[in-house]
Amino acid sequence: VVKSYVHKNPTAELSKESKILRFFCDIPNVNMRFQNLLYMENFEEEIRHIHRNIDIISNCCSKLKNSNELRILFSIILLLGNYMNQTYDSFKEAIGFNLELLPRLKETKTSDNSSTFLDFVSRCYLLTFEHSIHHGSINNILPFPDTGDLFVASKITLKDLYEGLSNLGEQLTKIRENTRHFLDDSVKNNSNKFVEIVEEFFLFAEKRIACEIELWKVGEKTYKELIYYFYGETKDVWEQSDNHNFFGLWCSFASSFKESLLKEHKNIIIKRRNDFNKLGTKIVPISSSGLKQKVKVHAGNKVRFSHSLQSVNIH
Repeated sequence: VVKSYVHKNPTAELSKESKILRFFCDIPNVNMRFQNLLYMENFEEEIRHIHRNIDIISNCCSKLKNSNELRILFSIILLLGNYMNQTYDSFKEAIGFNLELLPRLKETKTSDNSSTFLDFVSRCYLLTFEHSIHHGSINNILPFPDTGDLFVASKITLKDLYEGLSNLGEQLTKIRENTRHFLDDSVKNNSNKFVEIVEEFFLFAEKRIACEIELWKVGEKTYKELIYYFYGETKDVWEQSDNHNFFGLWCSFASSFKESLLKEHKNIIIKRRNDFNKLGTKIVPISSSGLKQKVKVHAGNKVRFSHSLQSVNIH
């Protein structure tokens, strides 16, 4: 449009914006140059996004498979479940349970609806790791990955990530073919600097895509091993489904368990404070310097307890 206007009105005064457009129009193969620059810019953003998601899925798989705290949690669930089911005539002690049961633990309530099966599990879990809680945040004893990572893993699929890498590869091949003649012309016009930048980027992008595909394969292998770890012979059913179903289950349970864990921890703290008060003890608040809390007994000789109660920050 600018070129046509200038051709028809050679003496016309152009605005600053129009002068800039005219300047770009005079650059040889300007459209192809812009296409290359846009692809280079979008490539960096998309490859980082894919890399981060592959990393999140791989880390979630490793954490779930190698968590000793999760094994202890499952043992508590199995033990309490067998204890509750003893009232049935057809009771046989279970040696395991389906993972689909986990999100439903909070739905099993006491007769007065004041507590749930998940709350009892949380209480036993807290007592098991009581010493660890006294020396740090309650997050230190959580048996699964960060709930934020589980949420991200539940919203993406390994299939989508692979398709994203394939699309980047196809776009790279296409733009490389489209710019072949343009690069040859640029060499003839002594535009060697731009040609050098573009060709260097093409080599870099090709290697980066190949590298991410290898990481994706490792992530897929880790995921399949995790499915086999939890499901054994039934792994084929879950391998045919999207991984976000699996992590969606864990995300739901992790959120509920963390909430129950916090509630039960507060209940334990309150109960112990009341018990100490009944015994005529006084609990000294935690000092701002972060030293361990000291409990002084005023009835008779002063006794210093080796373990002190303290509030726990939840991040």
